[in-house]
Amino acid sequence: METICLQHTSVAAPQPTTPPPQVASPPPPEDDGAFHILRPYGAAIRALLRKAPHTAKEAEDVLREALPSHDPERVLDTIADMGVVAAKLSGALIYTELAAGVARCLDYVGDELLAAIPIAHCAAKKQNQAPQATLCRALAQGEVPPRYTELVEKAVEIFLKNAPPQCIPYAANIPKIASLLSRDKSPSTSINIALSP
Repeated sequence: METICLQHTSVAAPQPTTPPPQVASPPPPEDDGAFHILRPYGAAIRALLRKAPHTAKEAEDVLREALPSHDPERVLDTIADMGVVAAKLSGALIYTELAAGVARCLDYVGDELLAAIPIAHCAAKKQNQAPQATLCRALAQGEVPPRYTELVEKAVEIFLKNAPPQCIPYAANIPKIASLLSRDKSPSTSINIALSP
């Protein structure tokens, strides 16, 4: 009788994977017809941070795909004014420290709130910004450039009502952010930072 020896191979049993913790995000804001101005910028920021193009030209291509009905150069200029990105003379695109702060919120917030986060961060504390970040520098000084009045007001409203804790800058000056609202909106009563479990 012939004996056959089979080699014993050990196969590691697959380890169960633990899904990432789920963080409850606040309900989307009621669309009063005015938050539409934030949505395209949030979609643009999301596309840029997810695809991370290396040049302004590549960024415009990403924006053209994400927002086919918008001028990609104009959207990119506004995002640079917010201080999320900066373009060098060579055409290279730089992601700022502020972009890293905004990126932490990509999976927790909708497009409107995502666009509001850099505006609130700029108002909440001084940022080390590139010369192109004109809006961010103005907000850090408590000023709102006239062409950005509506954008900033809507951003502040949605941020104060819906920002989850992980998207609020450390040691943020919330009253300073609220002060960017027009005086007829009584900022002291509109502060309602969402605290998720």
